[in-house]
Amino acid sequence: MSSLILDILQVSILLQALPEFTAVPANSTWWQYCLIVLVLAIGHALKEGIKRHFEKQAEKEKELAKTDEEKLDEAIRLIEKGEKLKQLLLRKNEDSE
Repeated sequence: MSSLILDILQVSILLQALPEFTAVPANSTWWQYCLIVLVLAIGHALKEGIKRHFEKQAEKEKELAKTDEEKLDEAIRLIEKGEKLKQLLLRKNEDSE
């Protein structure tokens, strides 16, 4: 919220310094502030929405990486079990001979 207030102050100072770039007449400053607040509120909402979108995307990628890591660990465990079984079978074959 404080960043929104700072944005409003910065734009209002700029609009007062550069009145020729505004479509609002110079004598109706309350319209300028209404437009500034409206534009900044929309911009702030968009910025927060985009920020949340990328945070959710990063969280999903982190979960996928975690899942892939778990699958890799499981595959390593299965390979190790297979190696142990192979060794046991070789020993049994050697003992039976």
